[in-house]
Amino acid sequence: MVVWGLLFIFVFLSVFYSYWFLIVVAILGLWKTLQFWFYKSRPWRRIHYPAMRLYSSIAGYEAGEAENENRMFNFKNALSNFIRALRPDWESDNIESFIDTEFERSKNFEDRKLIKKHILTKKRKISESQIDNNFDEFLSKIDPLDRAWMVRMIIAGIIEDQYGQDDRGEYLYEVIVGNAK
Repeated sequence: MVVWGLLFIFVFLSVFYSYWFLIVVAILGLWKTLQFWFYKSRPWRRIHYPAMRLYSSIAGYEAGEAENENRMFNFKNALSNFIRALRPDWESDNIESFIDTEFERSKNFEDRKLIKKHILTKKRKISESQIDNNFDEFLSKIDPLDRAWMVRMIIAGIIEDQYGQDDRGEYLYEVIVGNAK
């Protein structure tokens, strides 16, 4: 919002005071265009960034409720509220089965084929044995039931529901590589 205000001020100054302010207008306009492109270019980006902000607010609310009620943070409750906020038309039974499905997929790492398919289409010079070695190294470093990983698995499920399996594979690849932060 501040950038839009600055943009308006510099446009006003460039029209009524000096055309040198158009340089700042061009820089701010380019920055906002690149920012828009970054957050809206790929289907997974349209969901990931808003969903991560939404989960952080829901997790904060759940942490506050847990502290007020003198109980531990309930991760499944936070995930349930997160999905309910993303998909308000889903019933509670659908949400619980969706969470259980994603936990099972993560525990067994069933998305290996989707990610492998995406890597093979993106980088054609890599052999399948190199990909398998990298997966084994990756799986040894993560806990498949880690909270941060599970939030991303839930987002991957939402991406699959909205855009399809190929976009889920692309998203999980970007999570592994570190581009989806």
